[in-house]
Amino acid sequence: MARARKTPLEEIVYGLRRLGGLRCAEITGLRRWQIALGDDLLHVHGTKSAESVRSVVVFPEHAEIIERWLAFQDARRVFSAQSLFVTSAGGASLSEAYVWRCVKRVAARAGIRLHGVDANGRPLALDRAGENVSRVCPRTLRRTFGSDLLNRGVRIEVVSAQLGHSSVKITEKAYAKLRTQTQRMCIMPPAHAQHFGCGGAGPRQTLCERRLSDHVVPDRLHLQPGAPLPAPTYQRPVESLSR
Repeated sequence: MARARKTPLEEIVYGLRRLGGLRCAEITGLRRWQIALGDDLLHVHGTKSAESVRSVVVFPEHAEIIERWLAFQDARRVFSAQSLFVTSAGGASLSEAYVWRCVKRVAARAGIRLHGVDANGRPLALDRAGENVSRVCPRTLRRTFGSDLLNRGVRIEVVSAQLGHSSVKITEKAYAKLRTQTQRMCIMPPAHAQHFGCGGAGPRQTLCERRLSDHVVPDRLHLQPGAPLPAPTYQRPVESLSR
């Protein structure tokens, strides 16, 4: 979906959802003064209560989308009496249903998770308006944002804070299967799984690359009897997901 053609409005909705993990209500209620690109942050208010505020980190590619949207709004001289960040051409607030339609349209152009196609290769819609052509929805982009952070090795507490969950337990429950798969891949990738602790004929193989330690041990050691062990190759440590 990142490379699919988008209108400026669809691009900013996609960016806030996929690269920021914002909820639909947070996108439609975001104010201009809550954006602090100088600090690489979005200050999202009212996540769980009127007083709550969470700071979402703005990645470089997300910052570019935000800057393009601000320039687009300024160029067409759109003014919102409530200082809303994402608005229609007339400065009115968007509905959550319209955010849903923006995501569906982008997914349709990208051809991702379509419900099906007709004889002419056009996506099949499940609604009369012809909008619901893909299984991708705003929630899909938010979950992908959280999954991406976890796959990058970000601690579960940080991911929970970025998503605005009231408890780390909510994040753990939502991404339990992903965390299990990620940890399995870090400890034993498929290419080396068959060699772990193998018995019988054939040379014995060691564990795969230890990504969660301060150094890397070669995943296959071919040593002559009495030969010294090779020195470990040091690399930048990656924090464990279990912490």
